[in-house]
Amino acid sequence: MICPLVIYMLYYIMHKRIKGERAITPRFVSISLMGAFFLLFFIYPFMNAKRAMAGWNPTDGATQNYSNIEIIFDVLNNSTYKLEDSNQDGISSRLNSLDCNAYFYMFANEYGYHQDVLYACFRQFWPKWLGRDTNDDVMLKPGYMLTSYMDSGHVVRNPEKSAANAGKFGSAYFWGGWPAAIFMCIFNAYLISFLFGVCKKYITNIFSMLIFLTILMGALHCYEENTHSGGFSTAITFMIQYILLRMTRNIHFNRRTRPVINS
Repeated sequence: MICPLVIYMLYYIMHKRIKGERAITPRFVSISLMGAFFLLFFIYPFMNAKRAMAGWNPTDGATQNYSNIEIIFDVLNNSTYKLEDSNQDGISSRLNSLDCNAYFYMFANEYGYHQDVLYACFRQFWPKWLGRDTNDDVMLKPGYMLTSYMDSGHVVRNPEKSAANAGKFGSAYFWGGWPAAIFMCIFNAYLISFLFGVCKKYITNIFSMLIFLTILMGALHCYEENTHSGGFSTAITFMIQYILLRMTRNIHFNRRTRPVINS
């Protein structure tokens, strides 16, 4: 929810600057503060409370009956259903991968490297008609595999927890050590710069804007949240978008222009 709002705020500021109008106004500041307050003190507590009351897990989804109205009143009354994470943790902990990076770095140093996570990264993009067994999808998604390593030291079926966030460095080091971490740093930097050039060349193509927004949202995430494979999952997604862009490179969406009236 935060990323679309931030993107809209950037659009609003740029739009005002192009028109030569003042962007930061008391109204803009007031609406922004109200939106931040609503997200921190209602949306995040509601999400946490709903997961707890619904008995949610990544495999089965909601396992218990729940009422959204009751959850709303529980949140407004500062219910004990809310999870232990603070409001600040709702944002900062999702963007801060220092602990996870350090954990998987030390895990790899202690118990060796684990390329099965890298294999799982590529496997999740295999279509079913190539023989992918969907019954093993939960066990072989890189995020759940890392959760298993974190909890048990080896891969087990672990449907009760979400995918672990290893961070770019930690997830790359986990499967290949320093060579993998350095390679992924160079590879992702080159890939992003290459895609920026492509987006600039085909700026009026809708897939060009999709790639640009994907990069922008990744920057807002600090390129860390929900990272399990050293960056390859993101790279594969980028390449799929790039292929779609090349296939539709002759299709353009022209901007509407207003006639200029000379006084």
